[in-house]
Amino acid sequence: MSNEERILELLFAESGKDDDELSLRSGVKPRQQVNQICRRLEAKGLITRRLGPKGKILNYAVHSWETAAPLNQALQARAKIGLDQIEAGKRGLLQCEPVRTLFLVPCSASKSDGGLPHSTGPRLTDHLSEAVKTRLIQARQAVARRAYLNEELLRPALERYQGHFYQVAREKIREARGRGIHILIISGGYGALLPEEPIGNYEAAFSSNWWPKGLLSDVVQAYAAQHKILSVRAIVAASTTYQKAVASIDWAAAGIDDVVVVSPQVSGGGQ
Repeated sequence: MSNEERILELLFAESGKDDDELSLRSGVKPRQQVNQICRRLEAKGLITRRLGPKGKILNYAVHSWETAAPLNQALQARAKIGLDQIEAGKRGLLQCEPVRTLFLVPCSASKSDGGLPHSTGPRLTDHLSEAVKTRLIQARQAVARRAYLNEELLRPALERYQGHFYQVAREKIREARGRGIHILIISGGYGALLPEEPIGNYEAAFSSNWWPKGLLSDVVQAYAAQHKILSVRAIVAASTTYQKAVASIDWAAAGIDDVVVVSPQVSGGGQ
């Protein structure tokens, strides 16, 4: 086995290591040789190199589970899955290419007040075709009154939602988004949105009867096509409108045949 293969194999097993750690773990010395190898692997698109929290460059295998590791705690909190099942998830349930996987989660009945009159931030509509974008905007306008939507003050969805799932997973989701993980929130007031999307306050769980038939499916398909999504992992409670919404999406039309839905037996959205 070459030194390059040894480094790559180690990163697939334990991603997020700096050059010094890789040198120590792999036995490849001096450390400068590891640095050169990692730069070559990055140039080939096999790994990425990013600045870590302690100021050192960390190496990540492109297809490694560790790219999506911040979602481990979020998944465990939502589905009450034990650590042994999380480990199994690495091999099965969540065995996927993280940066080309779309995670779907529900909104929360519990929300924070406040915000800013004008708030900038990414919006899901920026990732859609003009036709689908227009339909979603029109549908949101039609639902606004029924959902008691108040947009006088705006906050990012990730900060607006205050249910248990978001209290536990907020920072993990934020970290995952920073690493390029795709996450959409199924929302009673907005249909679907990005975690960073500025939203107002509203009082509504997702109801398929309020939204045009097939719209959610078209929105998710458009987003998936834009980002070349290969897999979907949805975390929604069983026997809820959120679970039914996910089930209604025409994944085959989006060219996606790897879909896993985690449905814990709890009520409501993200609570």
